[in-house]
Amino acid sequence: MITGGSISFSVYVIPMLLLSGLLILKVDVKRYALPGMQKEKKASQFLGWFNLILGILLLLVNSLLQIW
Repeated sequence: MITGGSISFSVYVIPMLLLSGLLILKVDVKRYALPGMQKEKKASQFLGWFNLILGILLLLVNSLLQIW
């Protein structure tokens, strides 16, 4: 039995947030740039930037916690 260990899902979550944020900003925002789709464009921009910022913050917090 292993004691003191923990499973960290940050190894999977952080790259997924960063990659999905980049893909949303690169692909979806261009696709929704058509006239009449401004709400969708704004929503995808928000979601893309939210994913990127959350991924960067989690990366920083994870790095700081590994140092301590």
